[in-house]
Amino acid sequence: MLNKLKQSELFYNFTTDELLLFFNNTKHYTRQYDKGVDIYSPGECIDYSGIVLSGNIDTIISCRDGNENLIMRYFPGDLIGEAFCITKTDNTFMHARASSMSEIFFFDIHSIFDFSEQSSCNAKLMKNVIMILSRSNIALNKKIHMLTKKTLREKLLTFFSDMACKTGCPCFNMCFNREQLAQYVCSERSSVSRELGRMQDANLIQIHSHTVTMLPSK
Repeated sequence: MLNKLKQSELFYNFTTDELLLFFNNTKHYTRQYDKGVDIYSPGECIDYSGIVLSGNIDTIISCRDGNENLIMRYFPGDLIGEAFCITKTDNTFMHARASSMSEIFFFDIHSIFDFSEQSSCNAKLMKNVIMILSRSNIALNKKIHMLTKKTLREKLLTFFSDMACKTGCPCFNMCFNREQLAQYVCSERSSVSRELGRMQDANLIQIHSHTVTMLPSK
């Protein structure tokens, strides 16, 4: 488990001894979740943050009409639930749901602020927490930017361009299936499938299975 936790941005630049020191001074436990099970649900107080050890976790908001919007997907090493824990704000709207068989390492994030046994460890933790919160803010602003686009094509192109930018390559593996992609761009699956077909006909993209290639404009 230590090797998996070292992959987390929270423990970036930590030595094994420093990580063990953190364990000895922090309440923690691990738990496994089947696909489709909520880790966090609306209406509950989130006392412990989590680090994804394996699997993928989706944050989802349910609409009154029964539809669901996929806000973000988290991967092994990612931190979840930290904003609710730090602010002690009740979760009134968000599901954090396992999109595959997953294992989560839960810990009391408030212990970070009391972790004063070694000032160097405390400084690293604080710096890493600030970095995580900052990147989460950027990611959510990118999502807002995508959703402000007027057409479905513009939303999809914005999302694909961001994925290509992250990988540094116009060809990348899409982490969503068609249904999940539709939830992410707040549309219907049938509409997304039609638009993807039109985008391929227009030589904007190529799709093979889960691989998307952004084609150069002519």
